[in-house]
Amino acid sequence: MMLPFENRARWLPLLVALVCGEAVFAAEEPRVRVTWVDVPPVLDGRLDDDAWQGVPVIDRFTQAFPDEGEPVTERTEVRIVTDGETLFFGVRLHDSEIDRLLLNRGKRDDRLLWDDRFNVILDTFHDHRNGYFFQVNAIGQRRDALIEGSNFENDWNGIWYAEATIDEHGWTVEIALPFKSVAFDPNGDTWGLNLARGIRRNTENSRWADATKDRMEVNLCCAGVLEGMSGISHGLGLDLVPGFAVRRRDRPEKPAVSQTKKHDTIFDPTFDAFYRLTPGLTAGLSVNTDFGDAEADQQLVNLDRFALFFPEKRAFFLRDALVFDFGGLSSVFNEDPNGLPFFSRRIGLEDDIDVAGKITGRYGPWNIGLLDAQLTGDSDNLFVGRISRNVLGESRVGIIVTNGDPESSTGNSLFGADFQFRDGDWRGTGRVLESNWWFQNSFTDGEDGAEAAWGAELRYPNDRHSWTLGYKELQGGFKPALGFVNRSDIRRYAGTYRFRRWPGSRIRTLAHRIAGHLVTDRRNTTESGEIELIALEITNAPNDRLVAAYSYRYERRDAAGPFVSNSFIPSGRYHFHQARVTLESSFNRKLRSVVEVRGGQFFSGERAGFRTVLEWRPSWHYFFSVEYEQDTFWMDLLAAVPPPIVAKTGKVHSRLARLRVEFSFTKDVSWSTFVQYDNQSDQIGINSRLHWIVEDGREIFVVLNQGLHTLDGKLIRGETEAIFKVGWTLRF
Repeated sequence: MMLPFENRARWLPLLVALVCGEAVFAAEEPRVRVTWVDVPPVLDGRLDDDAWQGVPVIDRFTQAFPDEGEPVTERTEVRIVTDGETLFFGVRLHDSEIDRLLLNRGKRDDRLLWDDRFNVILDTFHDHRNGYFFQVNAIGQRRDALIEGSNFENDWNGIWYAEATIDEHGWTVEIALPFKSVAFDPNGDTWGLNLARGIRRNTENSRWADATKDRMEVNLCCAGVLEGMSGISHGLGLDLVPGFAVRRRDRPEKPAVSQTKKHDTIFDPTFDAFYRLTPGLTAGLSVNTDFGDAEADQQLVNLDRFALFFPEKRAFFLRDALVFDFGGLSSVFNEDPNGLPFFSRRIGLEDDIDVAGKITGRYGPWNIGLLDAQLTGDSDNLFVGRISRNVLGESRVGIIVTNGDPESSTGNSLFGADFQFRDGDWRGTGRVLESNWWFQNSFTDGEDGAEAAWGAELRYPNDRHSWTLGYKELQGGFKPALGFVNRSDIRRYAGTYRFRRWPGSRIRTLAHRIAGHLVTDRRNTTESGEIELIALEITNAPNDRLVAAYSYRYERRDAAGPFVSNSFIPSGRYHFHQARVTLESSFNRKLRSVVEVRGGQFFSGERAGFRTVLEWRPSWHYFFSVEYEQDTFWMDLLAAVPPPIVAKTGKVHSRLARLRVEFSFTKDVSWSTFVQYDNQSDQIGINSRLHWIVEDGREIFVVLNQGLHTLDGKLIRGETEAIFKVGWTLRF
């Protein structure tokens, strides 16, 4: 029987028709006017200051889920004041069952979604497009993010403050957001605003505005309105961040050829500066940049033949990072970043950054991102320019330009253009429709044409019905030296559909999903494809989760490719069927577990594997996690013992283990240790990190990195690195 992926007939590209009209925003959005005060409140988690007295109270919240449109189960009261330099929120969260308050996270930027929490969402340009997300729990711990359309940058950190108290009738939080920390329209009197509360014990989410399941609370199309914002100031708008890093490296063996010392201690002064050219546009400068405080990447076992994608974690590049988003390719919803024109991790990981400067932000209807970096070594100067213009309600059209190659002296540049359509209230239906269209062309010295790439995507990301259609094509010579490409000379067709219901009672959600993609070469010969059917996905009120899934996959390999345990998969045409079952307990629980079993055909043989996770949170001060993943393969392989490469049939294992221990001594002092091992690299990595937030923007890090590897069954110590780093923000 011939299966669909074996059909070598010509595949037609996806044809997407889209009528673009002005977005229709909700006509009855709630409104509130900020109260101006001469003396700001003292931030202590209590609302007894004079500044809070007589201030209008926001208390009309509505459930978004689980029971959309229904009254809330607990009352929330919000007051908003400003002294012209800072925006303050005073929030009283009543709770008739305070003994059931969920409070398990004590680390900055932890997943507060799984605690009782309060969220503030601000659209500071009131353009229904981009904004800021601020979240606090009942001890005043904070998490923040950037919002850009449907995209969400979790790793951004702004300078702001929060304090909270708990009593027998609920909890109270005060939030202070300095205007120096956000970009805004200096001529605007109104901001977009939404307020949301989460009660984890019953998975309740209530909002001040736009209480619908079809839109997340960070969707700014139909937020409420905060009035009275004219006259605010960011002061001089200058942040100076002097600092230094002391780094001690210990290498067990002195290299025979390299001039690198066996032991060395390096003192590196660093300096960053940020100046607001306008309230919406910021210029940044970083000299002798050091990223020793960045969290370690997770080790992964690559069972595919294409490079893995790792997210950016460095603060300098995360500031206003979403301005550089192109064609939706860096969206958190994009499952395939292949073809990304700009990927900031290409800068400064091989060679250090001597100096880097950027200008980012908004000026009128224009969104601007300019970045220039000069690296050590022989690398060219690197430049990225991204400019887009707001059109059609929530949409934008723009271009991107890059120049330079961080890994070669060969000349390389890129030009791209895109149109990102978005309507958060499509034709007044209350549902979201999005589409992305893009074209790129790289220009590489010595490359003879065929350097273009293009693609389109249509998304309907709503609650009951959610679907996506996408197409992209990358020519064989397409090489964005500052981007991410792990597979070229291809055409890729993709689609997903999910149907979800909220039955109520013991079952919170019941969902079914089908997703598939097909990859051909540019002569329309099928190279690979996969269809996955999630036959059942069930969650209950606490959000325990059961998933049962089946997948079919096709792979054409014209040459042998590397695999685990120093082996190779032979060339050939492969069809295989697999199944998996996942049982995952809720993040609400102090003791949480994940068990996944999977198995089926795999290339020329069979595969059986499992993954298990055990997490324990005795209180918000402590967190312990152990994760182990193993797959066993029985299949025909090629042994990597040239010459010659000898065929063999055997059993190989893929193993991955992680251990994480975290202590939050206070909400501003934490110590985390992360240990990882995988048998593909035979490496053990240890990253231990003490983080003291003296106050936001003034931080001290002590980091220890230890590498270990195995040799002839013995554990060998690799490089040891100890880092002491201080960064101290001075605001003017």
